Amino acid sequence: MSAKLYRRVAVGACLILVLFVGVWYFGVWSVRRTFEETHFDGLSNLLEASAGRSLANADSQVELVQPGSSAGILGFYQSHADEMKKDKALFQTWSIALRMADSALERSGLSEWQSSESVSWILPGERADAWRHPFCLKADQGVSVVVSAGPQALAPLTCDKIALSSDQLSSFKQGRLNRHPSGALILVVRRRAT
Repeated sequence: MSAKLYRRVAVGACLILVLFVGVWYFGVWSVRRTFEETHFDGLSNLLEASAGRSLANADSQVELVQPGSSAGILGFYQSHADEMKKDKALFQTWSIALRMADSALERSGLSEWQSSESVSWILPGERADAWRHPFCLKADQGVSVVVSAGPQALAPLTCDKIALSSDQLSSFKQGRLNRHPSGALILVVRRRAT
C-alpha cells in the first residue's frame, strides 16, 4: 500500500472516531441537561417511573406521549414531574412486594392474612410500601398475595378483614400491581410448576 492510501485510511478512521465521540458527547450532554432542568436524579429514576406506570396499569395501554409529539417518555416526565414521583413510588412498591411474595412462597405458616410488620423474616426496611403503609400478605397452596393500601389510603389495611375470593385472585394478572376498586394494589405470584 502506498503512503497516500495509508493517509486516507488514517484520516477516515479519525473522522469516524471524532464523529462517534461527538455524537456520544451530544447524547450524554442532552440527557444530563434534561435531568438537571427537571431535577431528576438520573436515568434510573426515569426507568423506575416508566416501569412503575406499566406494572400498575396492567389492564390498559399507557400513553406517555401526546399524539403528534416527538418528545417521548423523557419529555412526558419533564413536563409532568409529579407523575414521575407517583410512578416511581409504584415501582418501589412493586419491587418490595415481589420480593416479599417470592420469599413467602418459600416459607410456610402464612395461610392467614398477616401484616408485614408482624412477620419476622421480612427486613425492617422492606415492611412498608412507598407510602409507608405496611403490606398484608398471605401465601397458601403455591399462591402468594401481597396487598398494599395504595397511594390514596389514609391508614394501613386491617389484614384480617381482607376478603379476596379465589375467583378474584385468578382474574388478577400475575406479577403486576392490580388495582382494586378500593384503591388497594394487589400483587399475585404463583409458584412455577417444575
